[in-house]
Amino acid sequence: LVVIAMGVKPNTSFLKNTNIEMLSNGAIIVDECGRTSVKDVYSAGDCATIKNLVTNENMYAPLATGARSEERRVGKEC
Repeated sequence: LVVIAMGVKPNTSFLKNTNIEMLSNGAIIVDECGRTSVKDVYSAGDCATIKNLVTNENMYAPLATGARSEERRVGKEC
């Protein structure tokens, strides 16, 4: 059995006409605490960006490891 999954894209189209900043693929841009560009709105998991440790840029990587570390930080005081 061979399964190929390609083109994973966050389901954030319902946020299109909001002030929430997103990457071109729809991933929600967040800071190190999970805050979005809208006050008191947080995001984490497979719809949010993570910070690339090498380039320090926001990137979309829908992996369990990134989502797990985000869940520990989101909503906590930074």
